[in-house]
Amino acid sequence: MSKVYIALIADAVRSRALPPARRARLQAELRRALSDLNRTYRHDLAAAFGITQGDELQCLLVSTKRVWDIAHAIRYRFAEADWVVGCGRGTVTTSLAAGKLSAPEVDGPCFHEARAAVEAAKRDRMLFAFRGFGDAEPTLNAVASYYAALYWSWTRRQ
Repeated sequence: MSKVYIALIADAVRSRALPPARRARLQAELRRALSDLNRTYRHDLAAAFGITQGDELQCLLVSTKRVWDIAHAIRYRFAEADWVVGCGRGTVTTSLAAGKLSAPEVDGPCFHEARAAVEAAKRDRMLFAFRGFGDAEPTLNAVASYYAALYWSWTRRQ
């Protein structure tokens, strides 16, 4: 049986609508933060954080243990934009034995599931979504939906 991983994709929603200076600042902050994110979560990563599409973060996790921590860290650290996070569970088709790769260099069903989760989160106006989690998926997405409802009801001060 193939090893199962968790692909995490965090996408800055509507970042193209940001004024050019703010978008450039967000992209620069993402680049500067990569080494810190990789150091902080090094024990949880199968493939390091990487930036894709200018304003999207990806990583490959060995378990779900730190998913919520990572999602909150991204939303807090890069508050310039709203973020949606998709988590996909599955295998990878890229060999990880060759050394430390960054997540954008890795492919497999877990990333396809994570991409589908991001798209579902955007469509349903959620902050998190999960795909590939079998029987647990409805429960995970219900918790994510509840969290999103709470989040969207908060005032700016909260």
